[in-house]
Amino acid sequence: MIPLHFLAKYRQELKHHSNDIGQAVRGALKETGVSMVYTSIILFFGFSVFDSSQFGGTQALGLLVSLTLLVAMFANLILLPSFLMSFERSMITKSFQEPLF
Repeated sequence: MIPLHFLAKYRQELKHHSNDIGQAVRGALKETGVSMVYTSIILFFGFSVFDSSQFGGTQALGLLVSLTLLVAMFANLILLPSFLMSFERSMITKSFQEPLF
């Protein structure tokens, strides 16, 4: 769900900065990056509570979900903007030029 917020803001920034992908990625990351970090940290600690369980399955679930959330946060903050910037002009298609609604 969090990458969806980033991509929606990216699309708005892309129109605002006249299809300048670098500026759009920086603007979207500046707006949504902090909320992405806070959300991931809160969910990480929420699921890490399961690590204190005596049941092995629940303990493993807490550990795996917590680690998955951390990896997903770093992927969303590093890989997603990198992919958007590497695609450059091939990303800007007619669908970005059309109105949202």
